[in-house]
Amino acid sequence: MSVATVLLLVFGGALAIEGIAWALAPDAMRRAYDQAMSMLDGRSLANMGLLSAALGLLLIWIGIRLHS
Repeated sequence: MSVATVLLLVFGGALAIEGIAWALAPDAMRRAYDQAMSMLDGRSLANMGLLSAALGLLLIWIGIRLHS
């Protein structure tokens, strides 16, 4: 299985799970997001974004290394 196929499956699965949660309980999801975001300041959100981006790039690199 190619790296592109794996990435498509991973991102597609994540979008499907997220979409199902929003479709089944939109009000609960909105409350959960609002509550989570209100507990964090801008700096914490930025740090989490950087960590998420770094982790994503690391996973992509690992996938490419394992595939080759």
